[in-house]
Amino acid sequence: MSVEGVARPKAKILLIEDEEKLSRTLADYLSLNDYEVTYALTGYRGIELFYDRMHEIDLILLDIMLPDI
Repeated sequence: MSVEGVARPKAKILLIEDEEKLSRTLADYLSLNDYEVTYALTGYRGIELFYDRMHEIDLILLDIMLPDI
């Protein structure tokens, strides 16, 4: 809630991480803190999601050591 008492829209995060346990943990944590999270377990899937939703995504969290890109 904002100071005025009006709910603010949730920021939308695209999380791209190949370790499933870490992805789920991060997504759960971010969701608990009022972020809307979509995650991909491969770099290629992350790219697909980005192109499909590029106008909706506010932030990308990216593993820089993804094996497939």
